Formats: sequence, structure tokens, C-alpha cells
Amino acid sequence: MTELLSQRLRAARTKNDLIALRDAVAAEVNSSSPVGVSDDDVACAGAQGPDALSSLVAESAAWRAMSALPALLPYIDGECDDFESALADLLADLRHLADLLGVDWGEAEYRGQGYHGEEAVASR
Repeated sequence: MTELLSQRLRAARTKNDLIALRDAVAAEVNSSSPVGVSDDDVACAGAQGPDALSSLVAESAAWRAMSALPALLPYIDGECDDFESALADLLADLRHLADLLGVDWGEAEYRGQGYHGEEAVASR
């Protein structure tokens, strides 16, 4: 059985781990095998009960998290495993971008926390 993307992300400890995962996911997406979470997956999991649906929601969150990986990778120094500092630096630069675009950072952050909270609750 193939390891779930959420499990593979949790296991990543270095920038090279994340790059390898990014490349593996790209290869899976370009293969003929289905990847990600489909509407059929949701319907099937819903029929199996709350635990199956919770696992599926967590997997869906992992696929969404992968979309942020290209933005994060340049902020990770070499083999450094300090993902927290890299994320903080990325967030600071996003905040600069929000300022330049005239976006209310507090409102965007509030909305983002709401989106994350809804998805996190759904995965429990």
C-alpha cells in the first residue's frame, strides 16, 4: 500500500526530504494513476463512517499544503531542518506583499485561520 501524502509530509525532516517528496508527487501526478482526493473518495469515506472521513479530510489538507511547498523551499537554508524560521520568513514576505497590494493583513490572517480551523475540525 502506498503511504499517504499526509504521512510522508509529517516524516519530512530536511529541505532535501521536501524536495524528494515534491518530485515524487509530481511524478505521481504525471502518471496514469489517480492522485489526490476525488468526490468519489469523499462519498465512499462518508459511507464508511467518521473515522474514514476524518482521514480523507486530513489527506485533502496535505494535498492543499503541497501547493505552498514551492513558496517555502527557497526559505529553507541547505539541509537546515528549521521549518519554523523558514515559515516565519515567508509569512513576513507575504505580509510585505499584502502591504503593497493594499490587502488588510489582519483580515486575511483572520480569514485564513477560519479556513484552517474549519478544515482541522473536519479532520478530527
